[in-house]
Amino acid sequence: MRIRTITCHDVGNYGASLQAYSLMRHLQGIGHDVKIIDYLPDYKPPCHSLATFYNSGRAALVYRYAPWLKPLMAFWQNRRELRFQKRRRAFDAFKARCLDTTERAYRNNGELAEAMAGGQRGGGDLDADLYIAGSDQIWNPYYGNGLDPAYYCAFVADPSRCISYAASFGKAILSPAEREFIRPQLANFRALSVREATGVEIARSMGYDARQVVDPVFLTSREDWERLAVRPRTEGYVLVYDFLHNDPRIERLACALARERGLKIVAVNDKGRLAYADRNVSDAGPAEFLGYIRNASHVVAASFHAAAFSVIFERDFYIFPMKGHGNSSRMTDFLRSVGLERRFIDGEAVGSDAPIDFAPVRNALATQVDASKQWLASQVRQ
Repeated sequence: MRIRTITCHDVGNYGASLQAYSLMRHLQGIGHDVKIIDYLPDYKPPCHSLATFYNSGRAALVYRYAPWLKPLMAFWQNRRELRFQKRRRAFDAFKARCLDTTERAYRNNGELAEAMAGGQRGGGDLDADLYIAGSDQIWNPYYGNGLDPAYYCAFVADPSRCISYAASFGKAILSPAEREFIRPQLANFRALSVREATGVEIARSMGYDARQVVDPVFLTSREDWERLAVRPRTEGYVLVYDFLHNDPRIERLACALARERGLKIVAVNDKGRLAYADRNVSDAGPAEFLGYIRNASHVVAASFHAAAFSVIFERDFYIFPMKGHGNSSRMTDFLRSVGLERRFIDGEAVGSDAPIDFAPVRNALATQVDASKQWLASQVRQ
């Protein structure tokens, strides 16, 4: 079967890249022709771009009278991103090497719909028998993608050719305005699956049945992830992934773990350096991110996919909510489903627990993975 997926695959985020890869590889592994639609909406500037111009404040005033200075002003606005150009290149290399995408990139739902209406059914690389929306927070209205019809397959005229897989609303409660937009969009699918139990409830409250399935990263075996991972040179460390670099509780727990166990602290960073880390890593791509989790003694993070890969690689871990974001349901729902809700710290950590016994976690997860694979296979066969 010819399948095209649409997700947030090229946004400079480790989990986004890896979940897109895993769904694609799983479907290819069971015999399908799969590509990721290279959807790069205008409201999501390229990762660590030096050329994105923000037309506001003094820059807007200067641009009004001297528009030819736009490239220089963009560079000045983004000058702090210079230190992350190696990270950007690592993500670009991962995309080129590991993600099979459509030849053409699309910038908005209109371009996608126009391409579909313009004869793509005759053989263009956007044409497919089945379109899959998901996974990750593609329906989170806090971000632009959650209010973008493209992520609800609005560009496909026939809903019988569309399903979602492990799509996430990213939060437990939608506002009335968000519900008003999303409710009719869900009619674009013949079958819905979501990643969180809270997502099932949201869909049900709007009149739709949805199946809960696992995040795509669990469709790939631990052994396959280990083959993809790049092993770091560092040994004996607590890995910190403070997504927003704004949670002092993460610092306190990481430092306590390091002192108790005589370990170094390694921070994988999306933004600036962490002063308390013994080593700051600002150039890691998705494969390197896997390696840092795989070889960590402990993981302390504010990230759903840091929790997911800690479970896959059976690393002791602690997960904090992202400060200022109401999207913790994706973390708590997952951890509760495998009996690890104690590893979610929504307060002040009081110290480290005993090492995780991963045997029951492994069993609980295997049941969910098998059911998710069966559901996906049944939808693909239709």
